[in-house]
Amino acid sequence: MILRNAIKCKKCHVIIESFHRHDFKWCPCHSVAVDGGHDYLKRAGDLEGYIEMSESSFDNIEKETPPIMTTILVGDMVGEISLDPPLSALDAPDTPDFGGGESGGGGAGGSFD
Repeated sequence: MILRNAIKCKKCHVIIESFHRHDFKWCPCHSVAVDGGHDYLKRAGDLEGYIEMSESSFDNIEKETPPIMTTILVGDMVGEISLDPPLSALDAPDTPDFGGGESGGGGAGGSFD
């Protein structure tokens, strides 16, 4: 359970805290933001520009930490990505084989080569 959802901006040194779901707050210098209240941990802005101040009551933090979400901006589009699993886990060298092979049998199968 998340007891406190807060970060401290390394640039303006202000602690910002999200108290409830969708309570999205930027620091005064707009370098970092926090969201999620006691439901989830979400960070936006400079992902290396803050100090984590959140507190939880998890007995085993490794197994029970909720995923951290971050907002990404690409041009005029905004999206969210989960940092759980870490991005390095997505760089898998093998591509999935969904069956069907080259002949495919007229279906939606096939492999990615």
